Parts: sequence; C-alpha cells; structure tokens
Amino acid sequence: MSGRGLELNSPQENERLRHMKKKDSLLNMFARLPEADQKFFTHGAYFLGINGGFCGLIANSLFRRILNVTEARIVSSLPMAVLPFLTTAAIYHSAVTQPLISGKFLIPYEGHHFQSSRHKNCQHVLYTIPEKLMLFAKQ
Repeated sequence: MSGRGLELNSPQENERLRHMKKKDSLLNMFARLPEADQKFFTHGAYFLGINGGFCGLIANSLFRRILNVTEARIVSSLPMAVLPFLTTAAIYHSAVTQPLISGKFLIPYEGHHFQSSRHKNCQHVLYTIPEKLMLFAKQ
C-alpha cells in the first residue's frame, strides 16, 4: 500500500473500505428489487425529462398563441423541449440516482421513537438509507 501513499490501517483506508462495503450492500439490495422497480429506478430520470420537455412544449404553445407568432414553429419548439429534458434528466441523475447508489443520500429522521418536532426532547438526526433500514429492521 506504500505505492499509493495509504497505509493498511490508516483512517483514509478504513473510510474507503467502509464506503466500498456500503456501496456493495446497496448494489446487492438493488439487485434484489423486482425487475419493474429496477427499470423505474434506472430510467426514472428520462420519464421526468420527457415530462419536463412536454411542459416546455405546452409553455411554448401558450406563448406563441398569446404573442400571435406564426413563423418558425419547429425552431422555437426545439429548445423548449430539449433543454428541459436534458437538464431534468441530468439533475435527477446527479442529485438522486447517484447519491442513492453510493449511500450518500441523507434522510431526516427524528430520534429513535419517531417523536414529533413539537416535543422539546426531540433530536433531529440525518441517516443514510442503509442505516435507516437497519433501524427499521431492529424495531
């Protein structure tokens, strides 16, 4: 391990091993999902992107009617459909899909007893998905 600059029992190496184990367990949980859920997870960004593109086309149509624009229908519709599709798919993939698979997606969880935030002794804790699943399994 001296070639990479990390010792075998260094904190960096331990953290990397914990991260690899967590990612491996998440990938195993993903593999156990039904095929329909796997497809929805992998292609969900594109479904949302298509929805965003469709909303862009509707907005373009409404603005064209309000402004009485009759020329360049396809040229004005193309950016209004493509840009929302691309940005929605990219942001969903980087903000939801990748953090879920890597185990860095944090879930707010109120203490161990599901106390409401109105109670004075409530503790707000952020757990990752595997930690929260383990808490539910213990209960």
